[in-house]
Amino acid sequence: MIIENHSVYKLNDTFRSKHQNLLNKFTNENLNIEFCDNVLSFENFLKVLDLSEKSYPYDDTFSSNNIFVNDKNSYFLIYLKNHNEIVATYSVRKINPVGFLGNVKNYFQFKSYLTNPDDYLPTGKSFHSLENSYYSSNLWIKSIYQNKKIDIFLDHLKKNIIFDIFNGDLNFSVHRKKFTNYHINDLLYERSEWIGTVSDDSLIRGLTNTATNEDRNYNMTWVFKDTWQNKYNEINLSYL
Repeated sequence: MIIENHSVYKLNDTFRSKHQNLLNKFTNENLNIEFCDNVLSFENFLKVLDLSEKSYPYDDTFSSNNIFVNDKNSYFLIYLKNHNEIVATYSVRKINPVGFLGNVKNYFQFKSYLTNPDDYLPTGKSFHSLENSYYSSNLWIKSIYQNKKIDIFLDHLKKNIIFDIFNGDLNFSVHRKKFTNYHINDLLYERSEWIGTVSDDSLIRGLTNTATNEDRNYNMTWVFKDTWQNKYNEINLSYL
């Protein structure tokens, strides 16, 4: 079941029909999808999770104190629920990747960093010129669901909402280099490339052991709408 709690957008019948194979993956696990926009409740839930259940601190790009919350057209949140229990989350907001990477550079105090992300793109494409780019973060899965590929299916659902409902041009995120294969092979982003190296290990999010070079190096990963749509038929068959 899909619980519609977004003030502007709905996951309409066309969307549900197109993505039925994927939606069945959640139904098979007795999980309901809540599509919503209450950032304060979302933030409060993740910030008070027991430390045994969370690997990363809350991404304050989605702080409820940020002015973006006033524009309901520009973001969405997802919960997966088993009855009334929240077992997974995801958050998405509209933001240009170039400006966002500037904020990442400052936060992590990069001394070695990529100066022009467009260098990764083919001729004719530019991150600078995109008007409808969406950043995603705060992917959290309750521990008892972490070996069921729920994270993968939820990420794919998120991409479909960005491209089909919000008419996004791009979905992007940031991760430590050690998770490159996961983002490319499982979450099916089209590329993941280096953006900077952290100089102070205390700034690295979600560490449980001593930082390695793969922990210190951060990548941006992305997929354009046309790339995702061109391979969607193949992806959809994989859910059967």
